[in-house]
Amino acid sequence: MRIPIFQASRRRNSRYPVRKRPLRLSSVLKATISSLFLAGLGWIWLSLLSDGHFAIGGIPAPVAIALLENETARKAYFDGDNQTLHAQMQQMDIEAKMKIYLRSQIEDETKLDQHVNQILYDRTGYISSAYQVNSQGILVLKKLEAKN
Repeated sequence: MRIPIFQASRRRNSRYPVRKRPLRLSSVLKATISSLFLAGLGWIWLSLLSDGHFAIGGIPAPVAIALLENETARKAYFDGDNQTLHAQMQQMDIEAKMKIYLRSQIEDETKLDQHVNQILYDRTGYISSAYQVNSQGILVLKKLEAKN
């Protein structure tokens, strides 16, 4: 067996050659410009997300983030405890917050209410007291019973 020889010089014992030239200015500029461009895109995306310009599964990002920040709602959602989740959603008034976000897109209050409740039903199984689910899984208003 051969014993390795250690050298005190700056030369590495490697099969890959070491280049002793400095970085090129053009390479440094390209890396800097690329980094700044990606940082700018990240900042724009983050500001749009936090301002509520994006929706996650039809739910505005600030509303979804508020639900995930609430420990009780988050635990109930991931544990599949719909009763606790729905109670927490009513307490946080999620329905009204979603209506504020969607009101500019849907002007008819009845359609807006049904759309918001349909999104909540599709994502969490939440059914408002004014709605019932038909055979296709679509929420419809309950029929008002005539009092005699």
